[in-house]
Amino acid sequence: MKIKVMKQDDEGFWQLMGPHLVSNAVRKELGMAISSDLSYTWFLAVEDGKCIGFCAAKEINSATYFKGPGLEFRHRYVDPSHRGNGVGKKLMEARLKFAEGRNVKAVVIPDSQSTYEKLGFKKVFQRGQYPLMVRIV
Repeated sequence: MKIKVMKQDDEGFWQLMGPHLVSNAVRKELGMAISSDLSYTWFLAVEDGKCIGFCAAKEINSATYFKGPGLEFRHRYVDPSHRGNGVGKKLMEARLKFAEGRNVKAVVIPDSQSTYEKLGFKKVFQRGQYPLMVRIV
């Protein structure tokens, strides 16, 4: 497995991400539609020419909980057949490395809150069932 860092206009992005973008099962699990524009940097776990997991970091100008530019962590998904094999951990490591030195906000699924807390994020708000967390550097 290899982690590819891509923008939506990079060659091969849509071929790798397309099946996930149109998947009702993926959307249902994420709790939202997958969005993308040129402010997103994508981290794709690729094995045998297929995307088996992904996450994104979106450039933002500011957030309610910090001033100045930063990132918003968006969309984290690993194909069920590849869970428990470290794919999600590798994706998160790549995204955190990309975020070094920047403030980050993330709306996370409740099951992920403790993982984000271990990575230095603090819960600042509850949006329905989803905690909004920030890491300020």
